[in-house]
Amino acid sequence: METNDHDILIEVKTILKRVVEDFRAFRSDSHKQLSAVDVKLDNLEKNKVSIVDFRAHKDDNEMRMRKLERAYWVGLTLIGVIQFLAPVILSKVFHI
Repeated sequence: METNDHDILIEVKTILKRVVEDFRAFRSDSHKQLSAVDVKLDNLEKNKVSIVDFRAHKDDNEMRMRKLERAYWVGLTLIGVIQFLAPVILSKVFHI
């Protein structure tokens, strides 16, 4: 075996060592990233609202909005009646 062949084998061995180290580092980093994603996914699963709870909340909000709408129209009607009757009542009370 010539010295030139020996030098080439040493270079190949060095390059192969670097490739193996880089691959191990990549595997380690990807494992850490996957662990972080699993933790995030677990947190999302814990905070997830079921469809039944969502629909119950939505129905509750719709019922509240209907009640507020009714109260709005009743108040608006009362204000209109007061504006209409106020001049009539005031003219009879104060004989204007």
